[in-house]
Amino acid sequence: MKITIDISEEILKEIEEFKQRQNISDDSTAIFTLIKSALSLPEYFRTFDWQKAEIQADENILDGNIKTFEDVDEFISELNS
Repeated sequence: MKITIDISEEILKEIEEFKQRQNISDDSTAIFTLIKSALSLPEYFRTFDWQKAEIQADENILDGNIKTFEDVDEFISELNS
């Protein structure tokens, strides 16, 4: 079977960066690896609405619904409380 897809310049750039990080020499192997990885993600990650979550996070930041921490220990202490 042969599949043909159009890939934007932005995505091609990301594929090239992935190839370099993973020491992959050709586009086909890189794309196959990325698709295989995406298909093996748990259902939650495949169906999660990331754009909606990003909008909600931006709204929380604008509304001041955030916490800041001086260091990692303070952050971990808050998680444990």
